[in-house]
Amino acid sequence: MKTKSLSLLLFVLISTFVQTAKSEDLCQLEVDWSRFMARHDLLWERVPTRWEEAPYLGNGNLGTMLYWDKKREALRLQLFRVDIQDHRDNTHGWTAYSRPRLMIGSFYLNFEEKVTGCNWRLNLYDAALRGTITTDAGEVGIEHYVHADKMLIETFLTGVNSGSFQSCHWTWEPAKAETTRPGYPRTEKQVEDFAERYGNHYRKTLKLFEPNPPVEVTPVQQPDASAHALEGFSVQNLLAGGQYAVAWESTPTGNHHERHIVSIEKTFPETTAAYRAKANVEQATKNKYHQIPEEHLDWWHSYYPASFVSIPDTRLESFYWHQMYKMACATRSDRPMMDTAGPWIQPTPWPYITWDLNVQLCYWPTCASNRLHLAESLINTLHKNQQHLINNVSPKEWQEDSAYIPVTSAQDLIEPRNGDMRYWACTGNLTWAMHNCWMHYRYSMDDELLRKKIYPLLRRAVNFQRHLLEEGDDGRLHLPPTYSPEYGGTAPDCNYDLALLRWGCEALLEASERLDIADPLRPAWKDLLERLADYPADENGFMIGRGQPFSRSHRHYSHLLMAYPLYLVNVDQPGQRELIEKSLKHWISFKGALQGYSFTGASSISAAIGNGNDSLKYLKGLERFLQPNGLYKEAGPVMETPLSAAQSMHDMLLQSWGDRIRVFPAGPDAWPDIVFHDLRTEGAFLVSAKRNDGETKFVRVKSLAGEPCVISPSLSGQVKITGNREHLLEEIEPGVFSIDLKKGEEALLWSGTKPVAATISPIPAEPSSVNTFGLRSR
Repeated sequence: MKTKSLSLLLFVLISTFVQTAKSEDLCQLEVDWSRFMARHDLLWERVPTRWEEAPYLGNGNLGTMLYWDKKREALRLQLFRVDIQDHRDNTHGWTAYSRPRLMIGSFYLNFEEKVTGCNWRLNLYDAALRGTITTDAGEVGIEHYVHADKMLIETFLTGVNSGSFQSCHWTWEPAKAETTRPGYPRTEKQVEDFAERYGNHYRKTLKLFEPNPPVEVTPVQQPDASAHALEGFSVQNLLAGGQYAVAWESTPTGNHHERHIVSIEKTFPETTAAYRAKANVEQATKNKYHQIPEEHLDWWHSYYPASFVSIPDTRLESFYWHQMYKMACATRSDRPMMDTAGPWIQPTPWPYITWDLNVQLCYWPTCASNRLHLAESLINTLHKNQQHLINNVSPKEWQEDSAYIPVTSAQDLIEPRNGDMRYWACTGNLTWAMHNCWMHYRYSMDDELLRKKIYPLLRRAVNFQRHLLEEGDDGRLHLPPTYSPEYGGTAPDCNYDLALLRWGCEALLEASERLDIADPLRPAWKDLLERLADYPADENGFMIGRGQPFSRSHRHYSHLLMAYPLYLVNVDQPGQRELIEKSLKHWISFKGALQGYSFTGASSISAAIGNGNDSLKYLKGLERFLQPNGLYKEAGPVMETPLSAAQSMHDMLLQSWGDRIRVFPAGPDAWPDIVFHDLRTEGAFLVSAKRNDGETKFVRVKSLAGEPCVISPSLSGQVKITGNREHLLEEIEPGVFSIDLKKGEEALLWSGTKPVAATISPIPAEPSSVNTFGLRSR
């Protein structure tokens, strides 16, 4: 009896209400996925004539684009494979010249008649392009997809070789197997110029340009109305070993239908890609289907429901779902990591992976969207190539305990620190990449992942930066001049490196305690945190570094990482909101060099201080940088910016830094209605919430790991709780509650006089904003 009385008194004192739910699912998701995704499909009512307008498809390694080639007067099916790169050593220059990603080539669908238009739909739910191509003699139906699992690309044509329609046929044109970055030396004078720019050691070591062997294309049977098959092979052997190959077959399937099958394979150092590509096509032809197979559709249909987001801005909602589609096109857990261009590389000066911002932004939205499996490609790539990261370290004696990634690398992560001497002093990139891996851990709470793949490499990344520290006359630990990405020049106590080093030591201390590792470096990490120099700041906010104010337009926010994404300086700390806000406004006020990700960064920083209206304003600033198909480019296609915009939206809806879940922390006034389901947070919680007329109606939180749950649900009035058992809900500070959730349990938070109907369904679409990406006639 005394126990019951104490419990009752406790519940009264902490202002909670508990009700036991009868059903197991406390929140119901009511979404017709096919119908919902259809409002975000990309439509083409005009023929695209460049990649910036083209439909794009992929499976985490292979990719395609389709658009009209004006010069060839044919429909171009451009092929891509993310892991196709050269494998030369640095006697051929740094990554862009020795190990660049290589373009593959294109098929051309040639028509006897004049093509006058098209009507295409990129069906996101099915990850397939469907529609018609109009000629002056009739229409050809087209259905095209990249297989979700297999290394296959298929195109189905209908209405070919029928009636007055004469014919259409495919031709293949391989691309040159060489870097698309200009400047590879072809004369001794050019070697001097190269060395002047990238490092004096190249004067002695750099070899003149030597092309890869010519591509070998087998003779193919030219098709006609009676042809049974068109088979071909295109094999590119590489000077440094290995090869990549394209195999194809085009087969009439009856009733004026045709099936075009393509496979692309790559092997290194073996030269078996041609055999593997041929085997893929032969296996595919044994399956006599004439449409997209169920196994492909099943994969994509199971992918989307991992989480759900709907907002009242339909065009921006479409853009968000395009990023969810794009991530699965760009990478998978067992496939290459995302690079600078994504699958759909074009001639670019950046045919590689970029590590001083691009990688990090690409992977941010995988966590909150509950699609952690996609981020495994980054973790696996780093883990698999750890020895290469060790070998990259210079000076060599640091290799015993350190690892290093420069600004650029290929998929194998081979690039010594002196590969491009412009960035010798850019020292924090690997630590920043490890922050992405750490967030994967925090959102999964997978201790074995932390122990085996993250902790050892994070330790080495931090050690590299620790080697740089010098004790000053003030007794503090200082960094020598290092490089804040892309600002130009160096500065001592560079904020980019100070923030990453501080975060890295905090993470190592937390991880070693969690894993019960008696690491001998724990005292050194604690000492570093006590004595590391403060972040340099002036009257305008955070500086680039000591003695280097922020004084010119700069597209990176590398000097603001302590505010976002590291949250080392945050709104929970007295006086820091003003410092963050001042720094943000000063940075973004210089207009000349800003690019798309400058605006997504400003959006996320605004969300971090709870300013949803500014967060949306900055996010809208991205619009002018987007191409008709929603892709983004600078000197070439660039992958990270649209994906970081999806993370900016997550930051407006849900945050979980500092061991606290924050629901609708930066919901803008323009979005009075918002719903989301199963967004993931640190501590491995799934959160669903509904906001209507500017007020939060309910929050459902589910624990996947049994970690402590502290949440700010943004509910007005007395907060009440419903669960499958009685949960202790304690208000530990105004508006912030702890919930005793065990692993696998969930609870519903609400306020009002009676329990709410916890259902999630799409916000009604704005008719004028449905299907606005692509090429519309309107």
